[in-house]
Amino acid sequence: MLRHVELIELCPGEESEVSFNWDHVWAFDPHAIRAYRDYLRRLYRNRIDDLNADWASSHISFDEIVPPAEYYPDREHWVFADFYRLSMLRHCVFLADAVLEVHKPDYWLWMTHSVASYPQRHNAARYPIFYAENLRRLGLIDYAQTVPMWQPQKTSS
Repeated sequence: MLRHVELIELCPGEESEVSFNWDHVWAFDPHAIRAYRDYLRRLYRNRIDDLNADWASSHISFDEIVPPAEYYPDREHWVFADFYRLSMLRHCVFLADAVLEVHKPDYWLWMTHSVASYPQRHNAARYPIFYAENLRRLGLIDYAQTVPMWQPQKTSS
């Protein structure tokens, strides 16, 4: 049956986009927090003083750091955005590898979100080109689909 499948669309997010699956745990579940702290330890060579100098902060330990709840254009948020983008890219590659274990499609399709103002997942929507370019370099994308400026609309009463 798989020989008849030409196109595979992989979308890890709840709305078929490259995003974490649930708004309330997009980066705050225990696994994501631990992964973020591990990323920071590697990035700053396990030296909290280097992180503090870079962020202009005064953290005592990596264990007290949590992902930022809202987006703000400063160094701390940019470092988190890098972690988020790379984590999502790894997740996409993981899904593609699972498909490749059983089938090599003729075409890959990914949906990249492009709603930078979405309040619960502000980082998810900011980087559609990052995902598309990196998946292309890995040979895992032929087409990218996006829903530009999508957002829930208020209904008038």
